[in-house]
Amino acid sequence: MAKNYYYNKGNTKRGGTASARRDNTFTWKIVSLVLAIILMAFTVLAVFELATPYKPSHGFKPQVQAPATPDEGEETEPFLPPIDENGEELKTDGTAQAMPARMVFRSVARNMSETSEGGVSTQAGTSVTLTATITPADADNKKVDWSVKYEDGSTVGAAAYIQVSPVSDGALTATVTNYAAFSKRIIITVTSRDNPSVSASCTCDFLAQISSVNVSLTNGGTVNKIVIGDGKTYTVNATPVLSAGTISPTTTITYKSEIGQDGGANDPSTNFHYAIVNNGFPMIAKDVFADKNSFVCTSDFPTQITSSIIVMPPLDQTPTYLNAFKKAVAACTGGNHFYVCATVTATYNGTELNTVTGKKGYKFDAAAMKTSVTGLTLGDDTLMFGV
Repeated sequence: MAKNYYYNKGNTKRGGTASARRDNTFTWKIVSLVLAIILMAFTVLAVFELATPYKPSHGFKPQVQAPATPDEGEETEPFLPPIDENGEELKTDGTAQAMPARMVFRSVARNMSETSEGGVSTQAGTSVTLTATITPADADNKKVDWSVKYEDGSTVGAAAYIQVSPVSDGALTATVTNYAAFSKRIIITVTSRDNPSVSASCTCDFLAQISSVNVSLTNGGTVNKIVIGDGKTYTVNATPVLSAGTISPTTTITYKSEIGQDGGANDPSTNFHYAIVNNGFPMIAKDVFADKNSFVCTSDFPTQITSSIIVMPPLDQTPTYLNAFKKAVAACTGGNHFYVCATVTATYNGTELNTVTGKKGYKFDAAAMKTSVTGLTLGDDTLMFGV
């Protein structure tokens, strides 16, 4: 075979076949391409290793996350396990227990669940493991079917609140999970496969919780201001706002009054308590709802909200206080003067569930109050009569 010759930059003659040179060039192209692909793969893996919570070096498997804890200062309601028809608490640790005729879910537990995209989400869920009993004990076919429906027979949406998962097909033991509060009673039914006319059921209720309290004053109508001296009876009204539920707790309400202390501690335009002090009277507040939930707003009502007046003659401080009160009403335009508070405690079956306090602020109208004389001086305390 004839050889072809070519010259390099040094004008040195080199030899080789044309096909050999082409093969050599193609091989290097392939090697370069493979190296480039490997480099790109390592680059992508490095980016994912740094940017994702689930590392490629971990095989893309989510790592076990610690249970979520509330932020400092965040209030959380205590978890209360469900109870049966006798008020006995049901176990939520996976222990199998006989299916009761009734379950009352009192709160929803918070469980951690992994997400497919990396990270952790919080999912509500309270689970109890129940076992149905077949009679006679030596029945040949003990398999059963579990079902969930509303009390009215409908099933649409019920699975969003309660789901039943048998441990195996036809098993007598199943896990019942409550995912959220519900407002329609739910029935769990277990039916024999051998004899579908034989079944047992468990009624599920959810106990409503107090979420807030609406508080207001009435005096035969809507109250916008408390008018000093109008002689009307002002009554506190407190209405608990309940969350979703099929049954309601027992509630008790206590009342309390507070003197407004809005805004800055030393700002008489927003802090009514300070405004009275700033006008020369050492105000000490007194609860007007200590033994009742109403008051009559006579002209001396301002004296009922303080315990710091000395009334023993000749040191009766009442006029001084009333003048300071009236000036404080005029000065405090940016804050409430008086707060009406109501604390509602919910209980069920002898167990305290939660306590919520609501309040509403009002301003005083002191236009009818008079300014009293608190002192008398003479321009010259010396009198001279004719000699």
